[in-house]
Amino acid sequence: MSGVAVLAAIRGGDLAAGLAWSDRMITHRLVLGVSDGPVALVLRATLAALAGEPLTAVRLYAAARTQALRNGLRWPVVPSTPDLFDRATGALTGAEVLRAQADGERLTLADVVTDLGVAESAPT
Repeated sequence: MSGVAVLAAIRGGDLAAGLAWSDRMITHRLVLGVSDGPVALVLRATLAALAGEPLTAVRLYAAARTQALRNGLRWPVVPSTPDLFDRATGALTGAEVLRAQADGERLTLADVVTDLGVAESAPT
C-alpha cells in the first residue's frame, strides 16, 4: 500500500507526500525485520533524484540494484530509473559517482533510517 502511495505522490509531483509514504514504507519493513527493500530503495532514490539530490539518489539506486540482484529480482524495477540515474550521475564528478555507488552497495534499510533521518516510529 505504501509503495502505491509513493508512486502516486511521485506522479502527482508531491515530493513531500512521497517522502512521508517512503518513510512509512521503510519503517514498516524494518518493524517486520526485513533488511532488504529494493523497491523501497528505488522509490526513495527516485524521490531524491527528483528533489535535486543526486548524491543521495546515486547511493540509493546502487543499494536498490545490489539488493534486487541479490534477491533474484530484475533490474531496473521502475522504467524511469535509467533516465533519472543518468541525470543524477551527470550532476556529479566521476569520483563522486564511484564513491556513492560503492557506499550504496553496502546500504541496508536500517542504514537509510540512520543516514537519511527516516522516521523510526512504527507505522499506523
